[in-house]
Amino acid sequence: MLMNCDKTDNQTKTACIAISRSKFPLVGLSIHESTTNKIEIFEFTDNWSFHILIQRLKIDSVNKIIISENQNVLENILHKEVQESDIIILPRNNFEEDIDSLILENLKNNFNIESLRDKHFTLSSLSALYKFLDKNIYSCFLEYILLDQFMFISQKTIEDLEIFKSKDNKGPTLYGLLKNTKTKMGEKLLKYNLAQPLLDTNEITNRHDLIIFFSENQIVFHTLEKYFKSLVDIDQIINFLYKERSDSNYEYDVGCCVKLNSLFNIIEGIKSFYQKYESKEILTKNLILKDFFNIIFRPEISEIINSINKIFDRTALYSHNTQENISSCIKIIRNGVDTKLDISRQIYSENLNDLYEILSDYESKYSLSINLVFDSAKGYLFKIKSDEFKIIEDNFYKDIYKNQNDDIIREDPFSIQNASTEFILISRKKGFILFTSVEVQKINLRIKDSYLQVMEISSKIFEFSKKKIFSFLEIFHILGNIIGLVDLVISFYIFTKKYKCCIPEFGDSLIVTESHHPFFTAKNSILNSFYCCPDLNFNIITGTNMSGKTTYVKHIALICIMGQIGCPIIGKYASLKPFKNILTRLNSEDNMEMNLSSFAVELLDIKNILDFSDSNSLIIIDELGRSTSYLDSISFSVVVSKYLVFKKSFTYFITHFNEIILCLKKYQNVNVLKNCNFKVTSGINKIINGIEIASKFLNPKIINDSLEIKRNISCFNSGTVDTFQNSEIQLALQINKTKNKEKALEEIFKARK
Repeated sequence: MLMNCDKTDNQTKTACIAISRSKFPLVGLSIHESTTNKIEIFEFTDNWSFHILIQRLKIDSVNKIIISENQNVLENILHKEVQESDIIILPRNNFEEDIDSLILENLKNNFNIESLRDKHFTLSSLSALYKFLDKNIYSCFLEYILLDQFMFISQKTIEDLEIFKSKDNKGPTLYGLLKNTKTKMGEKLLKYNLAQPLLDTNEITNRHDLIIFFSENQIVFHTLEKYFKSLVDIDQIINFLYKERSDSNYEYDVGCCVKLNSLFNIIEGIKSFYQKYESKEILTKNLILKDFFNIIFRPEISEIINSINKIFDRTALYSHNTQENISSCIKIIRNGVDTKLDISRQIYSENLNDLYEILSDYESKYSLSINLVFDSAKGYLFKIKSDEFKIIEDNFYKDIYKNQNDDIIREDPFSIQNASTEFILISRKKGFILFTSVEVQKINLRIKDSYLQVMEISSKIFEFSKKKIFSFLEIFHILGNIIGLVDLVISFYIFTKKYKCCIPEFGDSLIVTESHHPFFTAKNSILNSFYCCPDLNFNIITGTNMSGKTTYVKHIALICIMGQIGCPIIGKYASLKPFKNILTRLNSEDNMEMNLSSFAVELLDIKNILDFSDSNSLIIIDELGRSTSYLDSISFSVVVSKYLVFKKSFTYFITHFNEIILCLKKYQNVNVLKNCNFKVTSGINKIINGIEIASKFLNPKIINDSLEIKRNISCFNSGTVDTFQNSEIQLALQINKTKNKEKALEEIFKARK
């Protein structure tokens, strides 16, 4: 009889894309989410690999993608990169910008609609989406997202850094490490932020300030944490408000109304805490908490609560116990709201009381303890323990009672009309007997009739109430966003209690001291420090095999992502540069689906790095050219390195080729590091241990022959570089322990002179 109100319709996300034909195409993108009826709109510049577009589609887990006809390049890329999505081709006239001003002005939104007027491709995509969905666009909530407010991380980089999924599906991930959220809203925001960290340092600093506030005001932290643990998913409530009556049912509506009631019970609890708190000015000193309390005290919230109080009985319970669920369905609307409803409920109650009287009579007559239970198919039944069955065994209808060992009686007991015996066995299992009687069956029929009348009348009242609450729909979106943000910061604060963290500063350099990789515990980790600045931006990392070079560079990227979502980072001190993108080239594997060799995959990655990188990029490259010949690899690596040196990108470049260092030695902004046993220091690694590592796996004769050939080849090598001047980084790290960056840079320039 009852539907689980936790289950919403399968979410469908439909994206519509309109693009220009320029060298770097301008992309208009609209994404509609079915459960909340929200449309996110974007306009951004991409390249013809559609790197940014593909990442956005994957972040939103889009199911359907609409594009214009004759977009062959885009269509081919979409088929290869987002194979799980259906591609829908529409005629070009569907993309004509014909959404008029009246529609735009009446859309529910949280931004200035005038900012869309000159966004031709955004409006084109919105127009085609509107026609495809054939929906009343006035009911949609429109959100304009500026991608230049977020860091760009490609899907491949997300996979390389194991942000959401580990390589072996068993190891730690950054998402798993930071997920201490208490609500679905906070969990969703964490996922979004990890895929696209923030660029606005003011917004990041506000999060840091709230973390510090929680550490100094534990009672506020514990109170909000307690309330947030019980918060429902606001998206489910929004979905409920959007549902048409024909798409819903009464039990589902009851469940969602109780969720609505639960949400506002918690909000009233938080409001009560605020009103009783002695130092209210402290609670509103932090900008995030100030917004949070301003929103929950908005008049729309009070109006919704008043509407709920007028219609619904807020003391009605709702649990996973079916009988209590039925009680909620009957009682959830207040007495006096509708006379016919009150009469129907009275009939229901009287019949239920009759059942309890019969139960009481049976208990007295047979000296048994009998429970009344509800079965969604058979109605109300009696329940006793199996070992008490013999007391009343002779009073059961014999043709129905086939065998004591049967779990379920095969004949339908409700087909009996004139049973001379008192009881009808329904089933026996798990140590209990379920049974009924003809008299009970008759009462069940009357109860069913009255319940159906209650449902019919109550459904009309629900529909009226939903329409009234729907007029305040925008507040639910706003409320969900601010709760998600506060919950996210709570999660970060919990993280700081597990690890030794610091709150990073922001500047134009990357400085981190005494930090360990977040995936490893402090006991099992070696502490490393990082330094990179505009005058020393290109870092070549040398080291033996399996010494931790890749772990080191991944550590840097993860620290930067954590810092730009507002999470404290593991370390003694940190000053971070806000990066606009993180671009990586970390592994080489053939791409069978795109028919690309390992080297071709490398070339595609490097193309994207060169297209998107600038002085605000963090670039990580691990052994470039490993899939081609020795000379080609060195030549290729040197040329790419020079481009990144001149672009001033903050780069960490792993290589075994010391010849690259020789070619870049003349550039003052190049630094060389060596990695040994996971500890990174200044200087050049001169040890090559590949054959030594192979000795653990291969035949000794193969190893000895390899060493002999290695010695012979080494005799021909010349022009290697033995030293590299990077005393500057050591000096900078020492000075930056005083957190005086200006003095550090001053000393660096003195050292160069």
